[in-house]
Amino acid sequence: RFFKLHVGMTCTEYINTLRLEKAWQMLKKDRTPVLETALSCGFHNLSYFYRLFRKKYHMTPKEVLRQ
Repeated sequence: RFFKLHVGMTCTEYINTLRLEKAWQMLKKDRTPVLETALSCGFHNLSYFYRLFRKKYHMTPKEVLRQ
């Protein structure tokens, strides 16, 4: 409760936001494959990674790679 009160989001939401931002950089800049990106950013469930990524960026990781 303390964390949410001061940061405005839960600890899990904060960590996932940091992980997704790192994943965006890896996909956009380094052109790293999706599976490697998800694993190196701490997501061990690919469908969970896809779900969170799409919710935040309104596109799938593969769509980012195609751009």
